[in-house]
Amino acid sequence: MRNRSLKIYPLISEKSINPNLYSTTKEEAIKEIIELVNSDQVLTDKSKFLNLIIERENLCSTGLENGVAFLHPRVAVEGLVNKTTIGIGISRKGIDFNSADEELTYVFFILCFKEYENHLQYLSYLSRLCKDIEFINNLKSADNFKEIIKIIDEKEKSDKSAGIPPHKTLYDGIMSFYQNKK
Repeated sequence: MRNRSLKIYPLISEKSINPNLYSTTKEEAIKEIIELVNSDQVLTDKSKFLNLIIERENLCSTGLENGVAFLHPRVAVEGLVNKTTIGIGISRKGIDFNSADEELTYVFFILCFKEYENHLQYLSYLSRLCKDIEFINNLKSADNFKEIIKIIDEKEKSDKSAGIPPHKTLYDGIMSFYQNKK
């Protein structure tokens, strides 16, 4: 696979970011974030996408360490996504998301991808970005779309690991979080 640069910045729109989630439970947060991305007509079948996200969460929480969750379906979603998008929701109080480190979750990314391979590449890339606690803390304290975009843009410009990893390490960043759950 050729080494090309991944960036989440171009996949985020103002409509797909909410720096003030009102949800207090895991289910409410999932529904609120799906409504958020769908406000930009991203999904062709919101109910089916919601069910896939809940099904994925029932297998194992996507709440990881550092107060981050990556909402995503476990299977390919061909036909359910109109426009590849990454949505971001931030909870000021934190939400019990059954995370790997058993701490509250504050920053939620939702991945809405037309192609499953790209979904996995971006999931791996995001997991590497979010290992940086300063990056997460900056997102948690951001008050609006412009601040969030600036934080992400600066992180991506300074990140040296933005290329697609070799296939054998594609899951490394993701799976390391889940291995402690077993």
